[in-house]
Amino acid sequence: MFKKILVGVDGSDESLKAVREAAQLAKLTEGQTTLVYVMTPIYPTIGIPGIGVATIDSSVLEEQSWRIGQDILDQAERVYTEEGAPAPERMALQGRPGNAIVRYAAEINTEVIVVGSAGSGIEDLILGSTADAVIHHAPCPVLVVR
Repeated sequence: MFKKILVGVDGSDESLKAVREAAQLAKLTEGQTTLVYVMTPIYPTIGIPGIGVATIDSSVLEEQSWRIGQDILDQAERVYTEEGAPAPERMALQGRPGNAIVRYAAEINTEVIVVGSAGSGIEDLILGSTADAVIHHAPCPVLVVR
């Protein structure tokens, strides 16, 4: 049961709680975990009402975002080591977090998705738009950790 686990991570406290629960689950079931970080796309053009359109060099911001993502994945991986759970795989994706997690879960035939109840974004303050999207569209059971 639940030998293939996917955990959505974003560096928030709720996300780390989810990682800890997933590590315990992986240890219990001897399951394989994939830690997934999703970077939201950065758009190089910004419209400012009354002023016009500004274009920015998004490559620097994207590079920084990927580095942050790798740091978040490192942090999550350390939790697995601390818990004595099997070493997880890592995946960094780009897109809307809920959609990307659901799509990737289907692609790798995940048996359970573990997410925190609220993430690090402003839109995640109540249940969390990522958790909500995953709950409603996942191809498998979802464990929401609070």
